[in-house]
Amino acid sequence: MQLETFTRQARVPVTILKITGNIDSLTFPDLLDKVKELKSGGAQYLLLDMAETAYLSSAGIMALYNINRIMKNEPANEFTDGWSTLRSMDREKAHGKQELVKLYNPQLRVLNLLEMVGFDQFFDIYTNLDEALKAF
Repeated sequence: MQLETFTRQARVPVTILKITGNIDSLTFPDLLDKVKELKSGGAQYLLLDMAETAYLSSAGIMALYNINRIMKNEPANEFTDGWSTLRSMDREKAHGKQELVKLYNPQLRVLNLLEMVGFDQFFDIYTNLDEALKAF
């Protein structure tokens, strides 16, 4: 997995994190470390560019959930707490879409998985970069 970051000015500064490759049990720690680094460096709004994310495993789903928690200054859940994390995700989905993290241009395979697990009810998902930036 490769991670690249950019900043674009919208109504607020938006950090774009481009994820190339797979998000799975081998790569999620690097992804979470990068998000923690961005957050501690002052990033407040995060757009995950998933156009080149080829695969998203169950660990990747949990990583996306934990990215949102990190951006809200909440502790990330332990990946060994699988069922409790899934219940937490369901509770948070009931509160509506997330303000600080949005997803951009996931490949169809990844988008289908996001929809299957209900993350289209948790995250705003965009295919147009300008629209995604305006949403912050």
